[in-house]
Amino acid sequence: MSLRFPLVMAWMLVAAAPAFAAGAAPSLRPGLWEVRVESRMEGMSMPMPVLTKRHCVTEQDRKPLIPEQGKDCKVLGQKMEGNTFSWRVRCRDAGGSMEGTGRMVYAGDRYHGSLDYRMTGGQMDGMRMRQEIQGRRLGDCQ
Repeated sequence: MSLRFPLVMAWMLVAAAPAFAAGAAPSLRPGLWEVRVESRMEGMSMPMPVLTKRHCVTEQDRKPLIPEQGKDCKVLGQKMEGNTFSWRVRCRDAGGSMEGTGRMVYAGDRYHGSLDYRMTGGQMDGMRMRQEIQGRRLGDCQ
C-alpha cells in the first residue's frame, strides 16, 4: 500500500464528510471553503507536509453522499449527534487495506476533526496514521 493511498483517502473524506451530514443539522453553507490536513504516521522520522486545498461547496454538495461506495472504500457506519459527525470506513487496494474512524465538529463557518487509520497488508502492515483537519469558509464561490 502506498503512502499516497491514505492521503488521497483523506482528501476524499474531507471533501465528502460535510455532505454526509446534509440531512441533519448542522450542515455547511455553500461557498468557498479551505481545508487544511496535517498528517502524522507513527514510525516516520520526517514530518509529512501539511496539505491545504480550497473547494467550492454548492447546494448540490449538501445532499447525502457516500464516497466511492462499492469501489475501493466502504463506509461501515456514520452518526450525527448535535454538531458532531462521526463515521467508520474501510478501503482496499492491491497492496492491502486500511480501516479508520473519523470525527468532525461543526461550528458555523468552521469545522475541525480527525481521521485515524490502521493499515494492514503490504509494506505498511501495522502502520497507524492520524490526520487533523480544519475547514473554514472563505466567502462566496467565484
